[in-house]
Amino acid sequence: MCEQSAKRARAKALALLTGRDYTEAGLRSKLAQKGFDQAACDDAVSYVKRYGYLDDERYADRYIELHRDSASRRRIAAELKEKKGVPSDVLEAALGRAGEWDEKPLIRKLAEKKFAGRPVSDPVLLQKVTAALVRRGFNYRDIREVLDGLEEEGNGECPERGEGIFY
Repeated sequence: MCEQSAKRARAKALALLTGRDYTEAGLRSKLAQKGFDQAACDDAVSYVKRYGYLDDERYADRYIELHRDSASRRRIAAELKEKKGVPSDVLEAALGRAGEWDEKPLIRKLAEKKFAGRPVSDPVLLQKVTAALVRRGFNYRDIREVLDGLEEEGNGECPERGEGIFY
């Protein structure tokens, strides 16, 4: 490995980290995209880790905290593991630190948005909304419980947007 290449990779890693946080895998990938060889990437990653600028645990904790009000626990875990490259042990520890959270208010908010004034009792629409929520990683039992509650509350219909508790 050329010493000049290692210095450039370190400088690039620091510059990238001033803009936003990265996971170790994400930073390696970005440096490789910029044309640095494997040895220079390894050196740059170990350099920024040594100074505490790169920390997968901190990244996972922040990501979970930021997204827990807008995505399911399952989806957050999948994104961190598959898209961001967070190792499984780090991910499990971060999810453990975050604890359990109630996803039902988020399910309700998303379901109300999907129904938007249309009848909750419509079986085709109900199936579409349920499928959309399952794809977003929510537990089927929680979805059914929320949708059953919406049906009982609204006597089969969701109000138009802006009315009552439905936005």
